[in-house]
Amino acid sequence: MRKPYSVQYDPPEPPNSLEAAILLEIGERPSNFVVTKREYTGVGGYIYFSSEDVEVFCDHEINLVVQIPEIENDFGVVGYRKEADGKSKGDLFFLEFYTFGDAWWLDYSSFAIKNISNQETLPE
Repeated sequence: MRKPYSVQYDPPEPPNSLEAAILLEIGERPSNFVVTKREYTGVGGYIYFSSEDVEVFCDHEINLVVQIPEIENDFGVVGYRKEADGKSKGDLFFLEFYTFGDAWWLDYSSFAIKNISNQETLPE
């Protein structure tokens, strides 16, 4: 059985195709971001970004559902911007990927994204 692990990138690397598509879905430019760390939990994970242009960060929570063939019940994405030194614009942004009960190590062959930020509950 695999155990949770994380990978730190030095130097940081560009977002992969899924991460870039999610950044585009929330109105960001993937070219403004680099991945500094990925944490794999076994049921999703965390993707940490650093950006040269911190003005582009969203001020609201991001809620997406993503369909991929590797897991039966899709997975959700919640995005956050951390505050730096108590300031409103932080320099670190991360996405949390989580499944609805399926084991998953952030691998995928294809995907489709649905934005549910304006819905009160997740679809059934």
